[in-house]
Amino acid sequence: FRSMGGYFIMTYTPLENVYAAMRKKNGKIGYAIAYAFHFLWFRALRKIPLLDKAYFSTLLSWLDRAHLAIVKRRNRALSKAEMWGRLAFWGLDVIAESTGDDVKCIIARRLSEPNPNRIPSYYPIVRLAKVGLDGEVLRIHKVRSMYAFSEFIQNRIFQDQGLTETGKFKNDFRLTEYGKFIRRYWIDELPQLYDWLKGDIKLVGMRATSPHYLTLYPSEIYDLYVQVKPGLISPIFDEATSDFKQIAQVEYDYLKRYVKNPFKADFSCLVKTLTDILFRGVRSK
Repeated sequence: FRSMGGYFIMTYTPLENVYAAMRKKNGKIGYAIAYAFHFLWFRALRKIPLLDKAYFSTLLSWLDRAHLAIVKRRNRALSKAEMWGRLAFWGLDVIAESTGDDVKCIIARRLSEPNPNRIPSYYPIVRLAKVGLDGEVLRIHKVRSMYAFSEFIQNRIFQDQGLTETGKFKNDFRLTEYGKFIRRYWIDELPQLYDWLKGDIKLVGMRATSPHYLTLYPSEIYDLYVQVKPGLISPIFDEATSDFKQIAQVEYDYLKRYVKNPFKADFSCLVKTLTDILFRGVRSK
């Protein structure tokens, strides 16, 4: 698989299957306890700066050996999103995956070289590549709502699933089990206060967009987008929009208004967004 066009075949245990088996084996309370332990030990601790170094240190390696002695197998489960994302990170595209209940088999093909400038989102607070003023690529901070390495399969998700009426990706298996909740109440956006204080984004405006997602917009929107800083508080898309074209039109109208009168455009957008949230009960979908 090292050569371009080469194939790579591997097996892995999907994290989703681990939790399904855990839910089946334990009762409701037992599952909650088992899930909490698994989440903290196998997912959370190893993804917190400094603690990750302790977790993988030789000093604590005996814990992994003890776990192996008790359960008779290593914990090597990864979510489907992280597995596909890790392959994409190295230039491999999944062309087939088995549908077994336990271990799954993947066939992937080498389509590109690994990009040394790409940085995986690994920790609870992630830094994602977004397009900012003058087309400069920024690192915008968010609370993790997707599995690690998910950003590398965004184009694949779009090609396979398309978008919802609110501009999100359909059937997005990259979301963690708590991802929908923190997105619904915009908890994942809170770290962008830091980006605002840094001056990378402004308070109100079109949301900072990934390079891939920005290619979905018509050229006239792209041309205006790179002339204006992205914003922390952006227009909300709810049941009033039926497709991506309507979303793009809302954002295009905002950008045109901003170019003519920045203060008026941002103030009206801020008032409408806060009204939708506070009085109409609109939530992110």
